[in-house]
Amino acid sequence: MYASYARFSYGIYLYGFTVQQAVAAVGWVPRLWYLNFVLGGAITLVLAMASYHLVEAPAQRRLRAFAWPRRTVST
Repeated sequence: MYASYARFSYGIYLYGFTVQQAVAAVGWVPRLWYLNFVLGGAITLVLAMASYHLVEAPAQRRLRAFAWPRRTVST
């Protein structure tokens, strides 16, 4: 189960701080740290998942198509 969420870690790294600051700045959430944490975390996770499926995974598939074929070592 962890491995499936580990795919989104780069997106969480990219979007986490920015989303948290945006949620705090917008002001439609009361200034309670736990609401900011939950709402910012949920938005960040959705953005990270979308980023993985729309950008990272297609790019990885295309790179694999152009990768050099691996040679096997015979003994």
